[in-house]
Amino acid sequence: MRSPVGALFSLDRATKLELGQSMDDGWSITVGKSSKQLIVEGPEELDNYEDAFAASFERAQAALDLLAATRGLGFNIEEVDSDHVVWWTKDGDICMRDVTVADLHFVLTVGGTVTGADGVPVSAIPAPVVPWHESMRYFRLSQTTQDLFDAYRNLYLAVEALLSKIVPPIPSESGKAEPEGRWLRRALDAIHPSMIDFSTYLPHSSSDPVSDIIDDLYGDTRTKLFHAKPDRNNLLPHAADGREAVLESFQRLGRFYCEMLQNQFGIRRPTSGISDYAFKFVGAVDRVIKLSDDQTQADVKDKTINPSGGASLSIPTQQVPDEGLPGIVSWFGEIPAVEVLQH
Repeated sequence: MRSPVGALFSLDRATKLELGQSMDDGWSITVGKSSKQLIVEGPEELDNYEDAFAASFERAQAALDLLAATRGLGFNIEEVDSDHVVWWTKDGDICMRDVTVADLHFVLTVGGTVTGADGVPVSAIPAPVVPWHESMRYFRLSQTTQDLFDAYRNLYLAVEALLSKIVPPIPSESGKAEPEGRWLRRALDAIHPSMIDFSTYLPHSSSDPVSDIIDDLYGDTRTKLFHAKPDRNNLLPHAADGREAVLESFQRLGRFYCEMLQNQFGIRRPTSGISDYAFKFVGAVDRVIKLSDDQTQADVKDKTINPSGGASLSIPTQQVPDEGLPGIVSWFGEIPAVEVLQH
């Protein structure tokens, strides 16, 4: 590490050539040939992980924007929240944090047999054929993209498409389309609360759920994501600002769409879950961080971290409570850099 602050992120695909891009504020990125690992380095002496991560992520995105605009090279950073390395300078020492999130999957299958009063098994009733609706295309795209803001835009379009089927826009006598804000208010008034109770989709109690749902889903989120003018207080794609609020709104909007889908087509999406207490109980096992200078390409069949005989170092960890973050169990390990270098 030649810089006082920086990070390593993963690109969505490997490069064909070695890439480099300098910024006018002293930051720069490099990507090795045939590599997916983007290294971003900066001149600022930030003294904590949070500031170093935010600054590095912002500069990496800006550098990728420049590469796309000047050289026609389009890359995205993937799994930024679950796979990155960040370093910073504190009291003259370089500190580094390697963040990796591993998914833990549970599978539970339940079967049963329905019998009549005479004890004879009853034949299963064939599932009804569900008609396709164009809103499902937007919904699928919202579930498959890795970018939160892009996911929200597609999810909002899914809601808009399905809601306009339930309450079609009314053109004026001259044939002009009904203004979007007017139509949205009229459509939501038409389905609340007879079809859907909007109070269940708000993060707070409300005396006017329709107005508050418009402010939450449309004014505070959708408008900022669909517009780029600074006076609209827009949200920049791949930026750190606003991500938490957009994620919370995205989750509410998704439940809203699924309830409309069930109301219109009888579709009940399968759901399951595990309590936060049970999840943390299952995850309450010891973990060890392993480091190695082995240059062998990682393979899922590897039995050791250093199959070619490179040096190996173990770092003990301790479990860290994730207050307010259900479904996440964290382990933290720390070791002076000089001990790593000695190996």
